[in-house]
Amino acid sequence: MTLYGTDGESEPHHLYDPDGAVFERGGSDVFLLTTLFPLGEVQSIRLWHDNSGAKPSWYVNRVLVHDLEMDRKWYFLCNSWLSVEVGDCVLDKMFSVATEEDMKQFSNLFFMKTSKGFRDGHIWYSVFSRSPRSSFTRVQRVSCCFSLLLCTMLTSIMFWGVPTDPAEQKMDLGKIEFTWQEVMIGFESSLLMFPINLLIVQIFRNIRPKQTKESEKKEKDCTSDTAMGSSSSPLVSSKALTTEAVLKDIRRIANSLFKAQKAPLPEVNFGTSADINRLLSLVEDIILKQNRASQEFYDDSKKKERSLNLSLGSVDLHDIRSPTPEKGLCEKMPRGEQNRYLYLQLQHVERRLELLGPHQFQNSQSYIQAVSQVQNMKEILENQ
Repeated sequence: MTLYGTDGESEPHHLYDPDGAVFERGGSDVFLLTTLFPLGEVQSIRLWHDNSGAKPSWYVNRVLVHDLEMDRKWYFLCNSWLSVEVGDCVLDKMFSVATEEDMKQFSNLFFMKTSKGFRDGHIWYSVFSRSPRSSFTRVQRVSCCFSLLLCTMLTSIMFWGVPTDPAEQKMDLGKIEFTWQEVMIGFESSLLMFPINLLIVQIFRNIRPKQTKESEKKEKDCTSDTAMGSSSSPLVSSKALTTEAVLKDIRRIANSLFKAQKAPLPEVNFGTSADINRLLSLVEDIILKQNRASQEFYDDSKKKERSLNLSLGSVDLHDIRSPTPEKGLCEKMPRGEQNRYLYLQLQHVERRLELLGPHQFQNSQSYIQAVSQVQNMKEILENQ
């Protein structure tokens, strides 16, 4: 999946779960995605797959994108197949964000409510169409069905053989005939039967699922890792860290910056520590250009403000407000957000360089230069 926003697009994300199957029928899957820079207002998404597996056809109902930092949500009403056999016979599709009018349409609301109600709420139908992520298992649903059936039979036995009044008038609906006594017996049976079964269903829905041996083992591993403390973690990470991993991080930052400027990234060969210095020089050039552009914008705004003050002369300035500062603030807000993300990425690269140390580089001078380049870029971003 790729996300497209007003301020750029994300890298393609491979959606998978190493611990279980995803995209099952009737399932609702959640994935955590990260981007180097904020994308702004999400306008569209692209979904595709490689048509692999025994049953590769995939019906996408809807997609929800939630920005956890800004607490913004965007809905995409897909309602289409990604398949070579069904629907439009395509594996790659773009979907635009849904508007408020689309979300409030009767057909959309009716379909969402009824499909969810049948898949999870209907006690009989949900045995076959249960969501794979639901904690209410099929065995528990079948148990509730048998409880409902047996309670119905029990209440029928309770009222079996109740004497009837032969003088009571019968009512008919076509070929169906019944009396008021039979209606009251049905009502009393429901009052005895449904509260018990509703209680059983709620108990099954609210109990915690039983932990498997694999999940217990993972929890023990996580607790043991955290108990080791922060002092041992740098030693472990420094052993697994290589110059290629740091080079990959820097290349990702450079790709994002060049993509934002709509320019191709110059080719840099992998394999030597000098490539880190070259890539950092490219990133540093872009940051310096952005810094000069923002400084020129600030100088122009100050000149306009001074010329406006001179032209006004002796006019009373108490009730006059210059629109220039507000415009400057509005334009710099997204840039400040991007600078903050870029600063965090550079901070991450600096930490990884410190873990590597000069002994991982072919030349210690390259290591010193790389650290100074990252620190210089951080200072530029701090002063912007």
